[in-house]
Formats: sequence, C-alpha cells, structure tokens
Amino acid sequence: MDAKKLLAELGMSGHPAGLGGCHVSGGHFEACAHDMVVFDGGSGSRLAESDGDTVMVWHASLSETRSGSLLGYDRLRIVCDESWELHMLLSRIEQRRKLLYADHARHCLVESLLCCQKSRQYPGVLASCWQKCASYYLADAICALNSCIPGSSHMLDALRSMQKAGRHIETVTKTVGTERATPTLLERISKSAVGLADMAGYISQTIEPKRDYFVKNSMPSDCYFYLCHSSRESFVNLMSSSGRKPELEYILKTAFDVESDSNLVMQHVKLVEKSCNELLGEPRN
Repeated sequence: MDAKKLLAELGMSGHPAGLGGCHVSGGHFEACAHDMVVFDGGSGSRLAESDGDTVMVWHASLSETRSGSLLGYDRLRIVCDESWELHMLLSRIEQRRKLLYADHARHCLVESLLCCQKSRQYPGVLASCWQKCASYYLADAICALNSCIPGSSHMLDALRSMQKAGRHIETVTKTVGTERATPTLLERISKSAVGLADMAGYISQTIEPKRDYFVKNSMPSDCYFYLCHSSRESFVNLMSSSGRKPELEYILKTAFDVESDSNLVMQHVKLVEKSCNELLGEPRN
C-alpha cells in the first residue's frame, strides 16, 4: 500500500497522517484492513482502496483528549507531518502512556457498570443486550490494564495470554457466550451485525470478510467475540440517539445472540459488576 499516494487521491496530502492498527503492531489477518489516521480535525471513518488493499481511513484531531482515542494513536507510523505537530502529539502520548491506560481502564469499568444498571432497567431482549455490552466493556478494561488496546477481531486471543486481572477474564468469557458459536449461528449473527452497523451509520463492509476468515480457519469463539463486540458500538449509538426501539429487537436478538433466561442474564450482570467493582478498588501499579 502506498500511503502517500492514497492521501493524495483522497485530497488529504496537507494533513498529518500515520498508519496504525494490526498491520503496524503485527499479528494481522489477511482479512484485516489497513488503518490510516488523518488528523484533519474531523471525525468518523471511511473505507478506501490502495493498490488492491482495503484501508480504513480514520479522521481525527490533534487536540483529542480522550484517553482511549489517544492510545489508539500511540506508536503510529508517521506518513506525513510537515508541521511536526503529530510528532509532538505522539511524544506526549508516550510520556503519559501509563496514565492514559489507567484512565481508559477506569472509563471502561464505569461504562460496564452503567450497562449493568441498564440491563436491570430494561426487559427481555434489551436486558441481555446491555449485559453483553457490560461484558465487552469489562474486556476492554482488562486489555487496558494490560497496557494494550487490540482490535476487536484480535481481542479474545489477546485476553488468553494476559497476566493482569486474569481471574476476571473468566468472567468475560463466561458472560459473553462464545461457547455457543457454530458456523450457522455465526452467519446469522454477522448478517445482523452488518444490518446494525448500517443503521448506526458505521462501516459494515469489513464484517463478513472477517467472519469468513474466522470460519475458514476454525476460530468460532474468536469470530463470535468479534461479531458481538462490533455490534456494541452500533447498539449503544442507536439507543443513545433514539432510546428504546421496539422494531430493533428482532435484529438485536440475533446480533447479540441474546440469552432468553432472564435469571441467567441477571446472574451474568452480578458477575460483571463484581469484577468491575473489584478492579476499580485495586491500586494501579
């Protein structure tokens, strides 16, 4: 991929930009898109092609303050930075890396607890959806406590080898439901994940190629984890913008492979709450 050529084709040559994601950090799959961050003061993302490669172009701001976003820029491979502003931002991130991970972990734990509260407030399908979201925020927090923010397609594999908060990883795997994954179910979940992403205005074209890769390589649990994790942002966005949408419940039921046993959902909520509260109470080294 010729990053500078792509920037020129997109009319973004004058902005600081860098390459990130798993193609830079290592461990990418053949189905993984390249990630390029362009600091043009914008937000959101778009899909592009460069020399036959799929590229996810993320719009960003040099004045970003959110810890999770800043950590996403950490160790970017700079493509263009005539003003040296991106160099300075990356230097500040490096200096504050430990604090940023701690702050992001706390943020994710708080979000997880909020999702647990919503799971108690909503009936039926939505209760299970919020519980799954809580489990995924807990997973994000555990990754941050281990000083990494892997992409959702690599997260379950990363969790398997983590040392910090190890016993809480079991809470995640127990309450997400990866053991239920079958090729037929994964196909249904992926179609619903695509539909949710489209409804939320997110890019959906990368979802099914990744599902195909996981299934082809006999990685059903990783696929299940990725698909449901990718639906979380779509779900949270849709619910925050319009509140409860009864017409969404059919697609949500499949996208999150919801648990129909309300008692089991509440058991999972309690497990996630317990892990979150314990992690919030632990000192940060």
